[in-house]
Amino acid sequence: MNLNELLKNKKGYIFDVDGTIVDLEELNFQATKYALESAGLPFSRELYIAQAGVAIHKAFENILNNYNVGLQISELLKVFRVYKTSKLRTDLKGYVKLKPGVADFIKKASESGKKLAVATSARREFLEFVLTAFELLKYFPITITADDITKSKPDPEIFLKAQTALALPKADCIVFEDSKNGILGAKAAGIACIGIKTDRWNKDIVNLADYVINDYTTILTIFPGR
Repeated sequence: MNLNELLKNKKGYIFDVDGTIVDLEELNFQATKYALESAGLPFSRELYIAQAGVAIHKAFENILNNYNVGLQISELLKVFRVYKTSKLRTDLKGYVKLKPGVADFIKKASESGKKLAVATSARREFLEFVLTAFELLKYFPITITADDITKSKPDPEIFLKAQTALALPKADCIVFEDSKNGILGAKAAGIACIGIKTDRWNKDIVNLADYVINDYTTILTIFPGR
């Protein structure tokens, strides 16, 4: 079965946010880098990519395991959040871009009767701030965030909670993801996964997904009138 036919048959769509609906990986990287370098620790894109999809507190915990230092994760989180929030509140749409075709895809999916959910490692406050800015929050009656889980991706908890909230069997759901940890989490949950490709960040790992797309414009044709 090709991807378009598969998507037509699925009743529930579960979306990650960072790198899947919006592109803010560069800002996340810069905020993480700023927090660590402010504490005197070097940081690289390779280390960042390894933690993509992981809740930020867990990512800092994993990163600090590489260094023999006594830093408090709470202090790093504070610097990270102040940096990121200041950039977003100054110029959100300058730092955050929608993935090509995603707004149209989400709108058409909702109008066609698909049940939509978000499963993101971001905090609820941030999720609602970003999706409201792009007028997309209204399409997601179900939002599972870092505030709702005890285990971060690649643990399947967040996807299983989204699937349960959708009240659909796993076979009727599909996940849209971009990170290695997210893709592995979806697969561990037993839910099919589409990888959203972003050359600078995930071109080598996105193939772990069951299907790969460059952007949503390639799958808009599944909806009537396209």
